[in-house]
Amino acid sequence: MKQLAIVCVLAVGLVGCGDSQPEPPASHPKHALLEGVEALPMNKPLRKVELKEQEPAALQLSKGDVGQVLIIRDEKAFRGEEQLSGTVSIEEGAITLGAPDAKPLRVLYRLPKGMAALSAMQGDARLRIREFTSPEGADQLVTLQQKGSLLFAIVWQRSKQPLKVALTEAIRLVQSPTTKLEGTGYSEAEVAVHEAGKPVARLRIGELTRVETVAGPLQVYVETSHRFIPSANDADQYPDEYVLRAWVVQLDAEQKATE
Repeated sequence: MKQLAIVCVLAVGLVGCGDSQPEPPASHPKHALLEGVEALPMNKPLRKVELKEQEPAALQLSKGDVGQVLIIRDEKAFRGEEQLSGTVSIEEGAITLGAPDAKPLRVLYRLPKGMAALSAMQGDARLRIREFTSPEGADQLVTLQQKGSLLFAIVWQRSKQPLKVALTEAIRLVQSPTTKLEGTGYSEAEVAVHEAGKPVARLRIGELTRVETVAGPLQVYVETSHRFIPSANDADQYPDEYVLRAWVVQLDAEQKATE
């Protein structure tokens, strides 16, 4: 009898526990619109999300058809100045140089519209590069020579004085001094090609020009050549300087015959 009484008590207790519901906290909102809405689960364990390490995107030229050059070494944008000799390969849109005493360099390029394409080649050549472009302005120079002949060049530089840029030992781009009577704004600066110290061609800004040199004909495109003279009010913010951006390619045998 004693055992039967204990079982009955336990059964009643279990039934009571099964039917009972915990009372909501006093702060629980009570409104007709909230009837039947279950509260969000609280205090769930934090899930650990493993982040996958992403590989850095490969450097490439920006989209578009504007002329551009990008110098790369170790998959990073190159900054500095070097002159290297080694095996060079030219393919559409890229110049690659492997030098025995330096890490390989790759020059990605897109020529301005209308310029003659660089001829594909592979052989010994000499590459000169300079890249110090910054938010203050451009400072870029690339020249590629083979046996004294200029194959390719890009000049984008600025200076307080008219620019004189050596492309080879004999060939230079020479900018003429200019003034602007109003004392403010942009003023175009004439550019000429000099060979062995003498002018051989005057270049028109924004036009393709064929230039005859001892080493063979070149095609030159002066994209911009000017002097910026700030007003008196802006003199402490903007420098008085010359800017020159020009492209040069060697014309190949077929282009020599058709031009």
